[in-house]
Amino acid sequence: MERDGKLILHGPTVPYVVPSQAYLAYMKTQVKRAIDFGVTAIYLEEPEFWARGGYSDTFKKEWQDYYHFPWLPQHEALKEIFSYIKTYSESKGQRVKCFVPTHSLLNYSAWEIVSPEASLAALPGMDGYIAQVWTGTARVPNYFNGVKKERVFENAFLEYSSVLSMTAPTKKTVYFLTDPIEDGIRSWDDYKKNYEATFTAELMFPSVNH
Repeated sequence: MERDGKLILHGPTVPYVVPSQAYLAYMKTQVKRAIDFGVTAIYLEEPEFWARGGYSDTFKKEWQDYYHFPWLPQHEALKEIFSYIKTYSESKGQRVKCFVPTHSLLNYSAWEIVSPEASLAALPGMDGYIAQVWTGTARVPNYFNGVKKERVFENAFLEYSSVLSMTAPTKKTVYFLTDPIEDGIRSWDDYKKNYEATFTAELMFPSVNH
């Protein structure tokens, strides 16, 4: 929720959800079902919060309950879920891996989204990242020599590079995602051109082969 009480939505009807204790309990029921069905990895996608958000009563209550001091804009939710995934899967004789699909720091700063990117690597149950770079993130206009315009290949290269550089010191696994489709409606020719640009940028990193 924004300062003026306006909900932040993904599309026309889907709100971003505050990771309250009730929501975490619900998520545990879902990952439990997945583990019981025999999955070998679980992906908790895009643990993020909008920089302009965090003004709902639910968010402020969760902050107060967790930190024991008045609300400040920060996000912490994956630690508990990852811990539950590891504990429950190991009780069944499995070792389910946990990955965080996430945008690059470059894109999050461009879209004014905050996410605890680097600190996630310190979570005991976190096995790695998936760099979510696609036509929608790579087409964000950037500046070069004072000129602002779309530079899809160059932007994608920088996005992949930033995630790889962030991950390298942690020794965690990193996957590179490429997707020709984006939330914005474009022509198929546009999707194809920019998909080829992002995929080419991905191939510039031979150390990442998955």
